[in-house]
Amino acid sequence: MLRHKTLYNHMKSNMNLLILVVLMASSASAKSDTDSEVFETQAPFLIEAIVNTPYSAVVRHTNVDVINESDTGSITQFVYEAEVIETLRGKQHKRIRYTLYVEQDEDVTLDTTPVIITLCSDNDEYYWPGVGAQFSAAISFVQAAKNSASQVDKHQSHFAFCDVN
Repeated sequence: MLRHKTLYNHMKSNMNLLILVVLMASSASAKSDTDSEVFETQAPFLIEAIVNTPYSAVVRHTNVDVINESDTGSITQFVYEAEVIETLRGKQHKRIRYTLYVEQDEDVTLDTTPVIITLCSDNDEYYWPGVGAQFSAAISFVQAAKNSASQVDKHQSHFAFCDVN
């Protein structure tokens, strides 16, 4: 009887482990499907951003300062600083600083999760292009960004996302 009880407990333990593995696998599969859908949706925008801006990199944001414009009263500057993990296009940096202009009273957050950013530049000062400028740094996104960056004209001087009208 003791042997049957031990065997039963062993089988029960294995069954619980099997259920746990199946649940984890289905969760990973669902996450993978979601990640795949996000990639398929956002990849064209990432590629377009790489082509239409002079700088892109995988970064980890380290600081953000908020500067209110006293002359207009309606614009706020968020000045971000980031550690450059990998430059994808443009000048190599270890750290980067760029400005994002927003409507006054918009909230700022500092997320330190690595991301891909695409930026415009003016006299070696970087600024947010306004649209489609930050993307996931998941492997699929980084690979797509690298592929796109490797195919752009290194002497390109016109960047559609950076034009000021």
